[in-house]
Amino acid sequence: MTGDTREGAVQRLEAALIEQDRLDGRFRAAVGTSSEFGAYARLRGGRKDVAARQAWLNRVDEDVATTARAKKMTVTTSDAHDAAVVRLETALVEQTRFRRAIPLRVGTTNELGAYVRLQGASDEVSARQAWLDRVDAHFDAHLDDGGRVVVNGREVGGAGSIFTGA
Repeated sequence: MTGDTREGAVQRLEAALIEQDRLDGRFRAAVGTSSEFGAYARLRGGRKDVAARQAWLNRVDEDVATTARAKKMTVTTSDAHDAAVVRLETALVEQTRFRRAIPLRVGTTNELGAYVRLQGASDEVSARQAWLDRVDAHFDAHLDDGGRVVVNGREVGGAGSIFTGA
């Protein structure tokens, strides 16, 4: 994909993030009022829009990266795995923090907001886990070379080998 496509995807993502921030502000202002649920529904839609824009940008970046790897293999999958693990761990910590806050909010006007924040954190954990699974699947696909192993200086296994380990 071209640089124009990526630039457009980045601009649309930035616009969606700005809108999400605006909706978040409106939701926070509406907590405890009769318009809280409507503000929550709009915020949820804004979050879904951001997720869709981010997914598209990831797809554009993936296509660019795939083209670059086809020219020269320079990307290390272990770095991507490590980064995905760190992001997942961070999301899990945030989810735990929100989960622990819920009992303090039960019976107050902030109860719905606490559940909304927990749902958002849970969505983030799901997205981060899916990304880690995708990185690992990509890594595993590149490791699959037919099961070849070197034993005592001799390569065994692989396609057509009589030493299959069975």
